Amino acid sequence: MGTMKSQHEIAVEVACALQHMTKRAENALRMAGYNPSDVPVIAALADFASQNSGIDPRNYFSSWTDKNGYRAFKSEQRSISEDWRRFKSALMEAGAEGVTDADVLAEAPSAYSGRLEWHGGWKYCTGQYFPTEYRKAAVVLLEYATNRVRQSRPKQSATIRTISDLKELNRKNGGCWFDRSTMRFFGTRIESGIIARKYFITSEQPPHAPANTRSGVLMAKGVSTPKVDFAGIVAKAKQWKHSEP
Repeated sequence: MGTMKSQHEIAVEVACALQHMTKRAENALRMAGYNPSDVPVIAALADFASQNSGIDPRNYFSSWTDKNGYRAFKSEQRSISEDWRRFKSALMEAGAEGVTDADVLAEAPSAYSGRLEWHGGWKYCTGQYFPTEYRKAAVVLLEYATNRVRQSRPKQSATIRTISDLKELNRKNGGCWFDRSTMRFFGTRIESGIIARKYFITSEQPPHAPANTRSGVLMAKGVSTPKVDFAGIVAKAKQWKHSEP
């Protein structure tokens, strides 16, 4: 039975790990305004996200003549590369908002189903396939920590004339309604601009709903009214001409 490590032992392990950090992790941290030695938890997260994925082409095709398998493999490779770009962007936002190690550790149990755990270093509990998951988990954890900082501040207000204005205000206040992952999960589409300076229209295709069935929702400053027939709500949107005064 193993013994629990002391805080000093963990600190020594982290310090050693930081000495062997990948160059791209170090560069990403400095671009975000972080000194790795000042934020060992965030630095370790960047190092974790920067590691090579280890994606194995044999999981996709057994012969180079398998064109479908090869295309699937290349698609996954592109997605993993995009996850790294997304991580760097999230790191830049975290740095701009003053996210600390404590913020990241506080959000770890809830972000990405708590699959990323801190034990003197980041350990990931794989859901299906590590190469396609680990960077996404790191991104989501940073985004949760950034939203935590934003939500702790007094709420901002602004004049909303466009959907872009609304998205930016939602982001500044730590909201996740317009997050890419949230909108993808609910199949959300924005079906109008800002209507009468108060409303906008969305449609949803929830993950377990029958295929090709969408429901419309009339939103008023982020609060939904009862759902109505999608065709009817789109007709109403056309009637309002998708106006953005």
